[in-house]
Amino acid sequence: MSNPVLTRGFSEEDLRPGFAAADTAAASTGWGAAGVGAPATEARVMTYGNTMLAVGVCFVLLLVGGGIGWALTSTGPAGQVEIPGWIIFPLFAALGLVLWGSFRPRAARIAAPLYAITEGVVLGAVSKAFEAQWDGIVLQAVMATASVFLVVLAIYALRIVRVTNRFIMGVVAATAGLMLMYLVAFVLSLFGVDLSFVYGSGPGAIIFSVIAVVIASLNLMIDFAIVERGVEGRAPAYMEWFAALGLMVTVVWLYLEMLRLIARLRQ
Repeated sequence: MSNPVLTRGFSEEDLRPGFAAADTAAASTGWGAAGVGAPATEARVMTYGNTMLAVGVCFVLLLVGGGIGWALTSTGPAGQVEIPGWIIFPLFAALGLVLWGSFRPRAARIAAPLYAITEGVVLGAVSKAFEAQWDGIVLQAVMATASVFLVVLAIYALRIVRVTNRFIMGVVAATAGLMLMYLVAFVLSLFGVDLSFVYGSGPGAIIFSVIAVVIASLNLMIDFAIVERGVEGRAPAYMEWFAALGLMVTVVWLYLEMLRLIARLRQ
């Protein structure tokens, strides 16, 4: 799935000068200048360290959810694993949490951890199904995802590739095109028409998966750029969880694409 969180970016309200910084009284009491009963203001601003801490918490919760999903997914007599029907519930719950956190950044403190757990349950079930068919594929996909994440982070930090407005527009357009292709393929499959390059295992399908991995990786560049903008713009502290939610969505998407690509290469 694409990332609806960080591609939203930070609004002008999120980065309004002085929005994140409370005065001394508000910082110490938690109340606004109007006194008791006034809306509380953010006394702390977004930082890289706390953003990475939020990301770390989400990843731990993702692993916990993954363990639950793995344990709840049963194995057949012949060792085969079918993705259980109940997976649709945490799947839609995760989607709802992403939309909630995307349109209500202040809610990201709740939405991000809950998304990590529910999406982890989904990934645990999907991963077990892949592992049953291709031994060792989950570890390969995890290592590949982590490697891509670190490489893209290094490329961004060293400014080898600059995230300009033109770059963002290109990546967003490519992401939208990819999602549209997935949607068309899904609709056609309901009528018994399978697009081989989307669901197959031939050279065309491998190329399609490589393109999907590249597009997901480029979305990470945008994620890092928006996190940097939030820190430099002194966004309020709750935006750390908003950023963590966005990064989680992209990394989960990248992992799923890695699973598909490695599975096709091993067929």
